[in-house]
Amino acid sequence: MYINGTTIKDVWVKAINMILKTGETNIDERGSEVLEINNLFANIDLDDNVFIENPCYDIPKGSHWKPDKLKVYQEQFLNPDNEKNFVYTYGQRLRGYELAIPLKNKFYKAKKIDQIQEVINKLNNNINTRRAVAVTFNPYLDNENDEIPCLMMVKFEVKNNKLKTFAVWRSHDIYGAWFANLIGLWKLADYVKDNVKKCIGLDDITVLSMNAHIYKNDVMDAQKIIDSN
Repeated sequence: MYINGTTIKDVWVKAINMILKTGETNIDERGSEVLEINNLFANIDLDDNVFIENPCYDIPKGSHWKPDKLKVYQEQFLNPDNEKNFVYTYGQRLRGYELAIPLKNKFYKAKKIDQIQEVINKLNNNINTRRAVAVTFNPYLDNENDEIPCLMMVKFEVKNNKLKTFAVWRSHDIYGAWFANLIGLWKLADYVKDNVKKCIGLDDITVLSMNAHIYKNDVMDAQKIIDSN
């Protein structure tokens, strides 16, 4: 399934609408009832004519998200420190990824990696690279825990001196999290763009949600977003 638009706000409304209209009822592994579809592609075509300097201020009518909360969430995408000791944060996994290395004596040596800086370095070394990839899943940690990242990977490419951004979510709460996730992803893309020498702007942001869902408890509130927009 594919949806397209020129703003994060408009694509979010379309994503909600698609799941409400076509989603199938299922019970997830926590026992929650959801409406879901598989493999939802969402593309935000960042047309210069409708460019919004900070999309956290461009919020659909009736949304539970507020600019101040979204601005905090944006900064978490760039912050390598998990300051409130959550199970994980995207900033921690993307900018403070802790690689556990198995040694012969069965001890592990941890090495923290700023994957976003590595992405920037790759693009500055070769603007045509297809290797500017950052991942969040850590098999040494996440195979042992119930709470694992929903965002799996981010990739960047530069075409015609503009940055294209691609992201994959294994599981995506479309009503409760998608809008904030994309605001954070936009902030991350903007940061990469500002630090790649030959990059002059942002191009498309494309997201694959392998499992896109809305919790049944949120269906009425999700419908209000459609009705108001």
